[in-house]
Amino acid sequence: MKEITVDATMDNVEKVIQFVCNPLKELDFNKKSIMHVRLACEEILVNIVSYAYEDASQNTNKTMKVKYEINEDNKEVRIVFEDSGIPFNPLENKDPDITLKGSERKPGGLGIYMTKKIMDDIQYEYTENKNILTVRKKPIVK
Repeated sequence: MKEITVDATMDNVEKVIQFVCNPLKELDFNKKSIMHVRLACEEILVNIVSYAYEDASQNTNKTMKVKYEINEDNKEVRIVFEDSGIPFNPLENKDPDITLKGSERKPGGLGIYMTKKIMDDIQYEYTENKNILTVRKKPIVK
């Protein structure tokens, strides 16, 4: 697995997205597949930056680690996001009611809902004081 660890800041979000998405261009991932991976990464990373370390006294190591591996046999990419912030399982939240107008919906939850829809698999675990969110994506066949 290739990995990168950066401070959990908005300035580093694009750097991590490029780290994950650039190698996909070399494989059978078409633009739509790469866009899905990019959107999911952006949503997850922005949530880590915005919410994982809300309680400043909780942790002074405000970093995020992202690892990825590409299975050459089935061309699947697996991306693991890790932070030591506030424990939070985004999969426990109820999906937003997308039939309502935006003004009628409670804020929040739309990004993880979208991530669940565009990625092939998403799993969460909290281990050794770390949030670990794993997503998988196979390329979309044209």
